[in-house]
Amino acid sequence: MFPPPSGRARCSECGQDFDWTDAYRARNNYFDDLPRADLWSGFGRSLLVALFPWTSWKVESAARFRLRRTWLVTIVACVVWHALAAAWVMLMQSGWLSPWGTGFSASFRTVAANPWPIEWGYVIVRGGGGSITMHTMGRGMIEPLRVVAENWLVGVVVLGLVIAARPKPNCGLLWARAVIRSVPAVGLVTFVMCFEWMIALTIESWRTTGNPAVQDDRIVSRIVYGLLLLAAPVVVLFLTWTRHVRDTGLFGRTWPIVTAMIVTPVLVAIGLAALTA
Repeated sequence: MFPPPSGRARCSECGQDFDWTDAYRARNNYFDDLPRADLWSGFGRSLLVALFPWTSWKVESAARFRLRRTWLVTIVACVVWHALAAAWVMLMQSGWLSPWGTGFSASFRTVAANPWPIEWGYVIVRGGGGSITMHTMGRGMIEPLRVVAENWLVGVVVLGLVIAARPKPNCGLLWARAVIRSVPAVGLVTFVMCFEWMIALTIESWRTTGNPAVQDDRIVSRIVYGLLLLAAPVVVLFLTWTRHVRDTGLFGRTWPIVTAMIVTPVLVAIGLAALTA
């Protein structure tokens, strides 16, 4: 018997790139791949990719899959992010990580049901020098969640337009898988933004409280903070979209498409701000 071919090839029917080793593999790597991966290890790998897409960077998805399984993994990943948001609120408001936390009367059931409102975004610290607002999640999680969701949606549309401009068989399903798999990234980027806001706004509170002279450079500091705060979310989005766009197998180079998916929402936001100014 001849050994199976090695390397990559392109399907003559759908035009999708694939690896010959995947074509001859009895089982694949992820829960939604066909032939089906092992239930527990396959689901674990799929969940890890849903939460942190770059963790299995070298392991590609199979060309054949089941969207119902993709939805299942995505729903579990979103539940995980929701639970982590509730745990973050309880941890920060209770002051377990720092000496600045104040008493927290809300029950865990209340927070677990809705950890996103703005009232969970800060605590008031009262000391000998007066009161200082310590930001535990920026200005709450709902504001960054909304911003991230809007940018994600525009990226989804851009990817759909790029795929529609070069239609191939099965490309609609491949787009759908990329979209579904990327949903948990909204929670991931929201956490990144909240963590950055916690640090930046807390530093700003310490700098400006009781020191009027510092108020003069607030415009400069806001610009610097804005650029710094954009860096981490952009990197996370770039890694996330690179993984999911690459897994479609429809493109030789993914970085121009991913860049357009990230830059377009920013340009749209600037344009809308200019029109409404």
